[in-house]
Amino acid sequence: YGISMISFFPIMTNVVIFAVSIFILALFCRRQLLLEQPMLNIRVFKKYYFALGAVLIIVLQMVQFSMNIILPMLFENGLALSSLMAALLLFPSVLMCSVMTAVSGKIYDKIGGKTIIPLGFFIMFVFLLLLSRIQPTTPIVTIAVINTLVYFGIALAWAPNQSNALSQLETENRTHGIAIINTFIQLGAAIGTPLFVGLMTAGQNNYLKKAAVLDMPATQIQALYSGFHYAIIIASIIIA
Repeated sequence: YGISMISFFPIMTNVVIFAVSIFILALFCRRQLLLEQPMLNIRVFKKYYFALGAVLIIVLQMVQFSMNIILPMLFENGLALSSLMAALLLFPSVLMCSVMTAVSGKIYDKIGGKTIIPLGFFIMFVFLLLLSRIQPTTPIVTIAVINTLVYFGIALAWAPNQSNALSQLETENRTHGIAIINTFIQLGAAIGTPLFVGLMTAGQNNYLKKAAVLDMPATQIQALYSGFHYAIIIASIIIA
């Protein structure tokens, strides 16, 4: 909730919301550590590569899920495309992700995760930076291709990262690991969408504050692109 309101609440209000949330999570973790048979064995986070993989799951899901929200906003509000056309422009990236997830799993079985996971994140980083440079004059096909390549990087890292994280755990702890991974997938989606939409809105509002003329359509469109640039740059920084 605090992230979804990041562009509306004062900084101190957001800090208080986050502090309360972290405190409640800390109480839950402490409770699980005191139980002989915990509902969720959070001791699995002692495995470094599992903990790292779980965090990367959040990052991947933040980008993957939020791109499906903010790009249609750009297509519909910035380029005046219909919802159907916006969905069709996203379809190649979904297809890429679906096909390459299976392929990346096979590659992981052959070479392991030390190469393919960093490669996936590097590809995401490069093409997110390119996506942050688009302008109202950029052809929509170019935007769709760049987005598809972002999803290519996501697909390279997604399945191998999960497999690599769970392989660090003993057999009896893998059910706890799967539960944590599934929870972190939902957490990444829950964090990413309001975060990047909030950042996009904040960037848009900052542009409008500096604009000389607010009621011109061109100003509104450029403000939308400015907000999109801001959100994607932050996404690139998180990936890096």
